[in-house]
Amino acid sequence: MRKLNLPLLIGAIILVLLFTMSIFPELYSDADPYGRQKFEYDKNSSTFTNPVSPPSKEYPWGSDFGGRDLKSLIIYGCKTTMLVAFFSALGRLLVALPVSISAAYGNIISRFLIKQFNIIFSALPLILLILLLSGIRLFTDLFGGTRQVMIFLLIFLGWSKFANVLTAKIKEVLDQDFIEGEVAIGKTSFEIACQNIIPHIIPTIIVMFFMEMAMILLIMTQLGVFGIVFSGGYEAFMEASSFPFEFDWANLLRGANYVLTSGQYIWILIFPAIAFAVSIIGLNLFGEGLRSEFEKRDSMVISFIRRLPSILSPLKYFHQLKNFKDNKSSVYIKSILILLLITIVFYPQPQSIYKFSSVNAFNTIAELSGESYNGRLAGTEENKLTVEYIQNQLKAYGIKPFKDSYIHEFDIDSIHDLNNAYMSVSSEALQDIELRFRQDFIITSTNTIDGVFELYPLDLHEIGKNGRGNTNEYYDKLVIVDVRGFREQDFNRVNNMIQSFVKPKGV
Repeated sequence: MRKLNLPLLIGAIILVLLFTMSIFPELYSDADPYGRQKFEYDKNSSTFTNPVSPPSKEYPWGSDFGGRDLKSLIIYGCKTTMLVAFFSALGRLLVALPVSISAAYGNIISRFLIKQFNIIFSALPLILLILLLSGIRLFTDLFGGTRQVMIFLLIFLGWSKFANVLTAKIKEVLDQDFIEGEVAIGKTSFEIACQNIIPHIIPTIIVMFFMEMAMILLIMTQLGVFGIVFSGGYEAFMEASSFPFEFDWANLLRGANYVLTSGQYIWILIFPAIAFAVSIIGLNLFGEGLRSEFEKRDSMVISFIRRLPSILSPLKYFHQLKNFKDNKSSVYIKSILILLLITIVFYPQPQSIYKFSSVNAFNTIAELSGESYNGRLAGTEENKLTVEYIQNQLKAYGIKPFKDSYIHEFDIDSIHDLNNAYMSVSSEALQDIELRFRQDFIITSTNTIDGVFELYPLDLHEIGKNGRGNTNEYYDKLVIVDVRGFREQDFNRVNNMIQSFVKPKGV
């Protein structure tokens, strides 16, 4: 156990898990990450909803705001999350390495850039800068997507610390005695950099690369909580305002504010956070384990890394094939690895059983928006035509109906055409007066009522604060206030405010 490098071993196990999860997510989850796994029918509003489900036998990690299996979202989102971290860390390395070599050689501009970037980003938190810069339209137009913008910002704003460490390491190499010998035999600075400096700092680069990935994942966690996500497309859901349609791990944390303030659906926040934590710990452990290995003189890991270019050389592989009898074991191992790599690269990605065609979608929209359906108002002949069209389309697509029927009847007490709604007012002093909805009267309430009235929201705070507030709809109309649940003093207060500030014809 003393000889065993536990951080390296545990980190390697976690990284292998993340790698296989990214390449073969279907091995870890049977659920479709895009699919709503459960529907409930609300008779009051005549709509289907996707209920949020807590962890259960059906949903081991619960479901998200859209009724999607959270476990499958995290597993399928692993690939995108790790790719963002990988390419961001790789970008930092590609920027930092040449600038560090130039600075170590004494280039004033390179030293200035590293110093100034370090000063700026030590004073201003990286996450704050990303929050400020991520909304700039220029970046989106330039890079073509939110994810690309985020990768660019993570690279541009974070390379200098990487460069600072590399510069110090390169200076140590340049101070070695053998560098003087290389100069004496006539090697140029570029040749020394390629043949001497880079090979000597490879262990440092490898360790720092995994550390950078862990640091980027930590920043992604924070950005997700702040609602800055790495892919586009949102859906509305209750008080959570909106949640992402795509599902990298940062996106899954977007509803953190609602979860924490409401105290509900805590599992929606916990499991993505655990996924981030395990990944960050795995990358850090792997990096620290490699560091301790690199410090050993007799490390098998170092000897393997040094032999890696020779092992991966195609020329050497072909040479071993020619001399197969003398290199059987090596040829077998390399051939198996090549076949495995080919399998991974060309392995067919799982396809959804539901085929989507944008052409069919736009054709359907164009059809249902046509004049022949006349708005598809409930209870009209045009609405029946709409039903027939949708039913025929479902049959054509081969979609199996629910309970062997595409159409299900529900009892409807009455149908109200709000465009033509009116109200009659009678009194002994006046003749009957007919008032038209929206033109002569409106209905309002301080309560939230769904499916009963078309309501104009009554914000008493805004009325009291700004005089009339945002109440132009009330002016010169009869205002009907729904006072169910009001106490008498509450109604008197509302009535006085409306009469004083809004100036309607009547209340």
